[in-house]
Amino acid sequence: MKSKVKQIKSHMKQILMVVAGIAVMALIYVVLMIRYADSGERELRQYTRSIEDLPEVEHVINIQRFNGIESYVVVHVMLVDGQEFYYFVRDETVKHYVASDDLIGEERALRVMNGVILDYDEEASEVEVMEIQLGVIDDEVIFEIRVRLQQQVHYVVINGLNGEVLLHFNH
Repeated sequence: MKSKVKQIKSHMKQILMVVAGIAVMALIYVVLMIRYADSGERELRQYTRSIEDLPEVEHVINIQRFNGIESYVVVHVMLVDGQEFYYFVRDETVKHYVASDDLIGEERALRVMNGVILDYDEEASEVEVMEIQLGVIDDEVIFEIRVRLQQQVHYVVINGLNGEVLLHFNH
């Protein structure tokens, strides 16, 4: 009887050790994810401060990361003369810029994307827009749109200045 009690206690200790190990690993994972997220936010805040220090910039309206074929930080700014521009920053340098008024806009990009999807599937009724990003690929300002159509994910890349469809694929 005593040996069974010892055996049960031994198994309970082993189970507690496994649970404690899993809890420690989960805690380490959470800490690393928080640190990683914080470093990304810190980098965007640094870009914001750097862009706001430019003499032509009144303030930063929005900042986000574009991770397509090429990666950029996209900064929407208000200039001191009242114009809105998008700066595309990579390696701490403004590589491209475009006036907000020169862009086709998200609404038109979505209409173009809907036309592409309807050409692909004339009976498409439920298209879920998962993400739309403004970015740069091969020196062209683009809208990259990711949508779900039934069980497939479609990527549509549209020229941000003239609305031309540059790429469409699904998987």
